[in-house]
Amino acid sequence: MCRRLVEVIHARRSPSRIARKKLSTQSYRSIPRIFLDLRLWAGAAGLAIYVHRWWVTVISVFLIGFGPFHDLLVQGHEGTHDLISRNRRVNDLFTWFTLSLAGISAEAHRRGGALSQPPRGNVGSLVGPFYPDFEVCTACECFKMEL
Repeated sequence: MCRRLVEVIHARRSPSRIARKKLSTQSYRSIPRIFLDLRLWAGAAGLAIYVHRWWVTVISVFLIGFGPFHDLLVQGHEGTHDLISRNRRVNDLFTWFTLSLAGISAEAHRRGGALSQPPRGNVGSLVGPFYPDFEVCTACECFKMEL
């Protein structure tokens, strides 16, 4: 067989290609998790109000902070990568909602995250504001190499 044909057949059956295809057909699970987090938040707050003891309130605030609140921020971060829903408007709505609970702008989070990531197309190179050989252009927020 031709060597190129063998490479093409191997590329079509590569594990990474199969994994990408499988992952792209999976449903997103962020929206049910957002509603679960809100229910846990409301349940812990309701328990603190019902029992009306200071130590239950402290425990509830602690549980809300490290449980549902943290997970809502994670889901909001996923939304900045368009991973909440395939529908852009639904994704933006839930991203805005989850991040606004912490007073974070979804657009600011998206732009700030883009500055900490290497630009696409430079796979394998260490490019970004955290590496000393490169700087961010303030005019257009692109990455430029220092000479």
